[in-house]
This record gives sequence, structure tokens and C-alpha cells, in this order.
Amino acid sequence: MSIHGTHKPAASAPSTTAPSREADAGSPAQASGGNLMNPAARQESDFLWMPQALRKQGVGASSIKLATDYYNQQGRRVSFGTVLVELGILTPTSMAKLIAEHHKLPVISLSGIRVAPDVTRLLPPTLARRMRVVPLKRAGAQISLAVSDPSIPGFAEVTQTLGRFGITDFDFHIALEAEVLAKLDDIYASRADVSDPGRFFDMLVADAVNMGVSDIHIVPEETLTQIKFRIDGVMHPYKVVDTSTRESVAARIKMKGNLDIAVRHIPQDGRAKLIVAGKKINLRFSSLPTLFGESIVIRILDQSKGIVPLEKLGMLEDTKAAILAAANAPFGFTYFVGPTGSGKTTSLYSIINTLDVTNYTMMTLEDPIEYEFRNIRQTEVTESLTFGLGLRSLLRQDPDYILVGETRDRETAELSMRAALTGHTGFSTLHANTALGGIARLIDIGVEPSVIIGAVNLFVSQRLIRRLCSCKEPHPQSAALAEIHGIILQAGETLYRPKPGGCAVCGGAGYKGRVGLYECRPVEPFADIIVRLGKDALRECEALARKLCASETELNGSSIFRNLRQDGFIKAVQGQTSIEEVIAQTESDDAEPVTTTSKTT
Repeated sequence: MSIHGTHKPAASAPSTTAPSREADAGSPAQASGGNLMNPAARQESDFLWMPQALRKQGVGASSIKLATDYYNQQGRRVSFGTVLVELGILTPTSMAKLIAEHHKLPVISLSGIRVAPDVTRLLPPTLARRMRVVPLKRAGAQISLAVSDPSIPGFAEVTQTLGRFGITDFDFHIALEAEVLAKLDDIYASRADVSDPGRFFDMLVADAVNMGVSDIHIVPEETLTQIKFRIDGVMHPYKVVDTSTRESVAARIKMKGNLDIAVRHIPQDGRAKLIVAGKKINLRFSSLPTLFGESIVIRILDQSKGIVPLEKLGMLEDTKAAILAAANAPFGFTYFVGPTGSGKTTSLYSIINTLDVTNYTMMTLEDPIEYEFRNIRQTEVTESLTFGLGLRSLLRQDPDYILVGETRDRETAELSMRAALTGHTGFSTLHANTALGGIARLIDIGVEPSVIIGAVNLFVSQRLIRRLCSCKEPHPQSAALAEIHGIILQAGETLYRPKPGGCAVCGGAGYKGRVGLYECRPVEPFADIIVRLGKDALRECEALARKLCASETELNGSSIFRNLRQDGFIKAVQGQTSIEEVIAQTESDDAEPVTTTSKTT
């Protein structure tokens, strides 16, 4: 499998600030109060206007033809926009803006919007989910609706249903499909039985552990409290707690986390250890006062799972070799960069688990300690023991290897650099968007560029994307889809997609678990640029990385300098994930095409 660059999605169309009050002959939603047009005309209209709009956005003819053929092959059972997103031709955000611009409707974010119970009862949950529509607010005969795409076949059923309640005027807003589905899950979630708060907490944690939940969120709102589960990085509704009982539920949860139930006006942190179904579970509690009560998040750390083996993280062979080489170097730091929740700490745990900690000393500073290691001295950061103070003391303990949970300030960064320059091998994390962005981050903190090139061996950017369930199926347009995104499939290779409706294992999601995407950048090739340009070196360093990737791939068939999206494309061909998931979770590369082959696997 080879990759010749990436397909650049169409530029995002600007959204309008208010719905038009004149009918649009080609629009699925008429703007005079949002009254809907004939459903047949509406369904046909998105298929007619959207290809033309895509051409104006610079989408190639081959991409439009692929989408058109696939749309017809599916019997037009979904909207044309859904097809464009599934094929990775447009991102969900670009799609929403394109629809909004054409229909002269405003784009709306559903985050933080509360829907009154009497409004939710106007639409049956099954219809709302099928049509991707959220009823927002009613005022007499008028109702505001958030829709992902009003051209979904059969959408007229929504207006007919609402018409039975005397509603004749419809005010439409466009929202991302993911936000619509998440909001529907919220407003139609089932009520929890909290007659026995202690028993409810035990059931809550047991269900979360059995479902593979990483975090439990207790979210107070004006009229109820939402309980949500984060699974594979995605939030899912669990139960709804009525206002009359939420205080008793919050008090029981705080007691379990050893928090002061009488204190509600300041944040608190706590912890607990449980045995659930024979598994040793560590819980981390965090409470925060909000407008309608205390928001509580419970992090679940399943100690029975142990440390994820390095080979299970999804690293390609050359990526793993580069990281292990840096980890076993006689000195120097390796930094993992990425947003919160991208799996940086998990990767670091997997790496240090491969080191010889019997004959060498390994010490860590963590906030908090998530997993316990044998033969490793672990220290947890507190309010009085900061990373800087802890690292200063740790270096007097004669360590060979050092893990600093996060580099947040100048003191921690400078002490880490000093440790590296005096013969220590270390690991830490940074918040940055790209591997080379870690350089700018360290310079912003206060580290000199000349120190970075002498003390840092490697920057690794990481993301987590959902792994396809075993019920996956070959994509019916695999060859054409690969051509659009610059992927050359070898004989017997294909792309996969989640099975519609999923299976019992994945709970209908089509995905189960997550796999890592990695972008490695050794510091040495960029040393001259870093010293010369400092924190302004990012653009030139990225350009050099693309050149190195192209030349190495042409010479050897692979390159360690590929970016996150190229790494994801390889894993899509391996059947680990889908093209749609890779496109959604990575940024496009506007560079000249490069080639990456499956020899990296």
C-alpha cells in the first residue's frame, strides 16, 4: 500500500448569521418562518445543488463522481451530505457550513443548550434520531429546530408530527450531526432509580467497569442531572437523575471519594479503591461547583488490565524502533505531545515497562499515579509537592531514568534539560498540536533553543482514533475512495467501514476500542533551523520533514517522517480503522504529495 499525499477537503463555507425570510427555490427548508417545501423536491434538491457547490469549493470531479455513484448505489436512502462525510470528501464541520450557506440558515452549537421537558415530548425519540432533529424551543405555533441536514429522506414526517400539536411555523438551524445525536441522547435518556443511593453508586461503577468506561460524568442542569459515560473517547448518556434526588446522589458519591459533603462552594479531589467483579479498581474523584450544583467526574483506572504492551498500542514498526532507540539512549528526553486524552501517559507507561528497571533506577513524578509498577519509585504531585520541587529532589536520588508526568512550567523544563545534559534519560508530556510544535512550546516556557537540541532526542505527537469492530465490512467503493485520498492499494488490499448497525460486541457503534496514531520527529535533523529561528522555526521544520519523508520513501519505500494522517491511512488499509475516522481526527497536509508504503508495518 502506498500513499501519495492526502486529499484536501473543500474549504469551509461561511455560515450565515440569520435565516433568510425569502423562499429559496432550491432549498430543502423554506425560510419564511422555516416552512418546509415538498419533501420530494427537498430530497432531490441536495443531490442537484451540492455537486455544483462542491465544484466551486475546489473538490475534484473524481471525488464528486465517486460520491454520486455511491449515493445512487445506496438507493438514496441517506442524504448526499452523509455520503460526502462517510467518504472523507468533506469534514462534518465543512458539511454543516456548506448546508447552512446554501439554505441561508444559521449554524448553531448545541453545547450548553437546555431543552424543556414539554418540548422534548413533542417528537418521539425514534423519529428524532432517525431524522437527526432536536426540538429546541416552542413559542405558540412556532418551534425552533436543530437539524443536521433537512434533506434526509422522509423529513416531512417531522413537520407532520409537530403539526398535530398546532405548530405551523418552523425555525430551522443547522448543527453538526454528532452534536445532534449527542443532544438527543441527553434529552431522551432514561431516569435512574436512586431510591437507595448507595446501591445506585455500586451499580453505576459496576456498569461503567463492564462497559469499558474511562470517565463517569455527573452533570447538573436546571431541571435534572445528566450522568454520562466516556467510552473510547466519546460521551454516551447513561441515566438522568431528577432534581429532587440529585443532592442525595451527589452526597453519596462524595462520601465514596472521601470528599467533604458539607463543602459545595470550592473544588475537591478524592480517591477510592474498589473490587468490582474480582477486578481491582482505582477511582479518582473531582468535584467542581457550577451554576446548578456540583459537577463530579470519576476517572476509572482498572488495575487488572495492567500496562498496555507496546506492541498493542498500534505503533508501526519504524515508529516503535525510533521510540525505543530514544528510550534506550544514554541521555536525553523524549516528549510525547498532544491534547488531553490523546493517550500520552499510556504510551509512556508502555515504554518504561520495557526498560531494565532491575539493574537501573527508574523514578517518576506523576499527577496522579494511575498505575503501580514494581521496582519503580513513583511519587505523586500534590499542592505542596510541585513538579519543580519534586524533580529537584528526585535528581538527588541518583536516578538513571526519569518520568515527569507533564512539563508545565519553566522550572520543570529547565531541570529536565539539566538532567538530560548530565547523563539522565527522561520522558515527559507537553500540550502541543504537532510533534515539532513541542519545540515552540518548550521555547515559550523559557528553554533556550541551543539547550533543546542538546537535551531532547525525540518529539512524538499522538492521537487516539476508534478501532473498527470485528464486524467491519469492506468498503464498497474502496478502490475509488483510495484514489481520492492518494492511497495506492496493493493486490488483495482494501479499505473497511463500520458495519451499519454494528453488532452485540460493539453495541451497534461499529467501533470497539481505540488505536494510536503517531508522528515522530527526531530533533537532530532540525537542529540548525531551531538554533537559527527559535520558536519561529516550526514552518521551516515542517517543510524539511515533508522533504525528508518524500526522499526517504522514494529511496527505502517508507519514512519515519510521515504525519498523523499518513499513519492513519496505513492503519485504515490494515483494517484497524476507517478512512472517515482518520479524516475526522487528523488535519490535512497541504504539502506536495509523498509516498508511504506498507513496508512500515
